Amino acid sequence: MTETDRAAGAAAIFAGPGEMRARCGDFDWSATALGPVAQWPQSLRTTAAVTLASAFPTILLWGTELVQIYNDGYVPFLGVKHPAGLGRPTRDVWPEVWHINGPVYERVLRGETISFEDQLYPLARRGPDAPLDDVYITLSYTPVRDERGEVGGIQIVLIDTTAAVARRTLEEQRDELIDELEIERARLAEVFRQAPAFLAVLRGKEHVFELVNDAYSRLIGYRDVVGKPVDEALPEVRAQGFVELLDGVLATGKPYVGREVPIMLARETDGPAEQRFLDFVYQPLTGADGTRDGVVAHGSDVTEQVRARREVERLLADSERTRIAIEEANTQLEEQQVELELVNQQLQENAAELEEQTEARDRALAQLRASEERLRDVFDQAPVAVAVLSGPEHVYTIVSPRYQETPGGGRELLGKSIRDAFPELEGQPFFEIMDRVYETGEPYFAAERLVRIDRDRDGTSEDHFFDVGYQPIRDAAGRVYAIASVAVEVTQQVLARRAVEDATSAAERAKEELARTFMQAPVAIAVMEGPEHVFTLANPTYMLLAGERELLGRTLRDAFPELASQGIYEIVDRVYRTGEPFVANELAVPLSARAGDPPRDHFLNFTYQSLRDDAGAVSAVVVVAVDVTEQVLARREAEEANRAKSEFLATMSHELRTPLNAIAGYADLLLVGVRGALTADQRGDVERMKRSGQHLLSLINDILNFAKIEAGQVDLDIEPVALTTTVAGLEDLVGPQVDAKSLRLRAEPCDASVKVCADVEKIRQILLNLLTNAVKFTAPGGEIVLSCSVDDQWARIHVRDTGRGIPADRLGHIFDPFVQVDRHLTPTSQQGVGLGLAISRDLARGMGGDLSVSSEVGIGSTFTLGLKRA
Repeated sequence: MTETDRAAGAAAIFAGPGEMRARCGDFDWSATALGPVAQWPQSLRTTAAVTLASAFPTILLWGTELVQIYNDGYVPFLGVKHPAGLGRPTRDVWPEVWHINGPVYERVLRGETISFEDQLYPLARRGPDAPLDDVYITLSYTPVRDERGEVGGIQIVLIDTTAAVARRTLEEQRDELIDELEIERARLAEVFRQAPAFLAVLRGKEHVFELVNDAYSRLIGYRDVVGKPVDEALPEVRAQGFVELLDGVLATGKPYVGREVPIMLARETDGPAEQRFLDFVYQPLTGADGTRDGVVAHGSDVTEQVRARREVERLLADSERTRIAIEEANTQLEEQQVELELVNQQLQENAAELEEQTEARDRALAQLRASEERLRDVFDQAPVAVAVLSGPEHVYTIVSPRYQETPGGGRELLGKSIRDAFPELEGQPFFEIMDRVYETGEPYFAAERLVRIDRDRDGTSEDHFFDVGYQPIRDAAGRVYAIASVAVEVTQQVLARRAVEDATSAAERAKEELARTFMQAPVAIAVMEGPEHVFTLANPTYMLLAGERELLGRTLRDAFPELASQGIYEIVDRVYRTGEPFVANELAVPLSARAGDPPRDHFLNFTYQSLRDDAGAVSAVVVVAVDVTEQVLARREAEEANRAKSEFLATMSHELRTPLNAIAGYADLLLVGVRGALTADQRGDVERMKRSGQHLLSLINDILNFAKIEAGQVDLDIEPVALTTTVAGLEDLVGPQVDAKSLRLRAEPCDASVKVCADVEKIRQILLNLLTNAVKFTAPGGEIVLSCSVDDQWARIHVRDTGRGIPADRLGHIFDPFVQVDRHLTPTSQQGVGLGLAISRDLARGMGGDLSVSSEVGIGSTFTLGLKRA
């Protein structure tokens, strides 16, 4: 080989585009340990050419001083050390990482191939005075052998994975964020669960239950409603208008406030529906995009308060009716008095008185084969997928094992064109891109490129993501004769990053939604942190309850000075210290509407609940409160009215019973002839007066008994009683009345082994009243049936008659005090004040049971006394 040939060969090494080919061609290599390029061994020339042509960052270290030759892709790693790093020993260029590279180079110079993934290198690439950059690199150290078969240098292929490592770090941070959000969600969920007022969150147009607290579960009898639409979870409310109210709130965005709304609810599984009264708010929930996607239902069961208020109203009405009844009684007494006086006058003449996600050719060929072998070694050991495709048809001539598998999927590639090897790429732009690189000599690179390939050869292409490089390979004349294809699969990184992005977005949405729900909750909620109980969170409802004062950042004692000496500070201290919750109902708390105003008592149902940190230590106290001042005041008013009624009835008892007893006494005297013998007409008149007085006395006793029951003054001796005992002897008691109206009374046998919890005398009083009414409202020839039925929990006694029945519009009032059905159809002598059924139902409920009725006009009625089994 002549010097001219050597010079031409040297020029060919650096032929082609790129900054580093130009710099290497201009560089004075005779000034380095490598000497002039014309004197370089073939192994160095070949490896240098491959290094400069590589599509990936590559550096070649040659000779005992490991002099650096690197390509364009390596330049970013050098930073400000470029271009001074070219032709210099690597130890002089990279002193800061010699403690890492030195031991590795010793092993590679002994013939070992080494690779690292995500290795951390602290590089001084911004200058000696700037901080080191932490750079993560996946790289392969490959020994390059010379013509003697000894290792002459080291070729290093690198990939900067700093971004991938950062993504993993982001994933870890994402996971921590999600964990924190879950903890926060759990904290707020606990707050809602323990709220003393009932609370439920319903989602979507079907109003599917998403969350209910303990109070709501208690209200609906602990039924499993989460995940179910309202009309499925609570079928009894379908026809009561509540679903329509929810539709309206979701459609208009306007809250609905209901006061004392009646609702029929089953309070236990398979139990009967009972009427309750609710104060509630349907509050629309608004998503981050402004759309309404749910409703919060919050409220309180005010049944007892409504009943108390109605009781006050009823008592007032009762008092008025009683007054009228007394006036009527007085009128009747006056009339009877006149009649009695007349009789007395007659008795004085004949007299009477009445009251209730190679070398030359061979050597050249040998060198060529050796070079090819070394190059193949590089390909085989490359940490990335590399292949050479020759000619305009892009026929695979070299394929690295990693390329064979990724993206080849193990399919045969050598000797095939890319179109034959990967037919599924038709329609994707890769064939056209390679044609353009081959024709123009312009390299192509794309990061995270979507490639649809059938890697598992099941007939279906799957989505994969690759960092793709197509580098043109030129001959000595500079013509492109092949393309080097490099591919790094980054599918997992892309999917992971997208997952991180999706999860982070979802977590943020969840956090925002939870915060919105908290702020829109109609129950008062606040969080006080640390042992000084500093307010860090308070929703609008709590701020409204606190009045016109600043709370956030202030301690409990500073924000509410009026609570001093009320025991509230000490209760919150104890909850923070012990972690035990505190619950209070209807506690009187003096609060000022604004600074300087005198405090006014508010009655509150509230809970102080401890919140714990990751270590389990108490970090804060949350308060959930409901203002029940109006309900408490209404109940007190009802209690006062009830006391007044009792006093009035006691007075009436004394004032009325005494003269009634006197009239009865006078009548008895007349009947025994104290004033002389009575004629038959006179005796009939006196007996009618006596019966009228006794009837009036019975009415007064019913009113007094009802008053005692309402005041809780009736003693009940509840014990296990055989069902048969409760009905024994009733036939004999009503037998004469049954016979007098030509009726049939049939008593069906009851199970003698069944026992109920009750007061036997009160049961007999109830049944006797039901039988007497049946006789009274059943026409002659009719039938009355006394029967029993039992299930696992209840025993029931039925009194059925074939009387005229009760109209549907009157059935709902049959147990109201002072109510009589068809009074005008009842003889005056059999009329009462309408308290019998009211007293009977109150006695049944006092024993833990109930009294109910079903009836059909013209067919008859059935009254059922239900008692719990013992």
